[in-house]
Amino acid sequence: MHVLTGNYAQASSYHHDALDIYTELGCRTHQAYALNELGIVSLATGALEGARTAHEQALELFTELGERSGRANRVRGLGAVERASGNATEAVRRAC
Repeated sequence: MHVLTGNYAQASSYHHDALDIYTELGCRTHQAYALNELGIVSLATGALEGARTAHEQALELFTELGERSGRANRVRGLGAVERASGNATEAVRRAC
């Protein structure tokens, strides 16, 4: 909701808190989802390296967990980061 209203700082704070809690609990699936959300917030604010890092970490977790849908969405997220970075070739490569 905070992302939709443009309150990116609050959204980022909540997602970082969630990531910390899920990490403490050892819940890797939800860690990946929190990283996904952090990537989305970072992309929305133009923090492209932060977005790339978060999406790559989420992709790694989803891959290890065998979560194909999450994996596909993070590949798409990385494509969006590349597109925002002006790297159309890499964006297309990631999308295929």
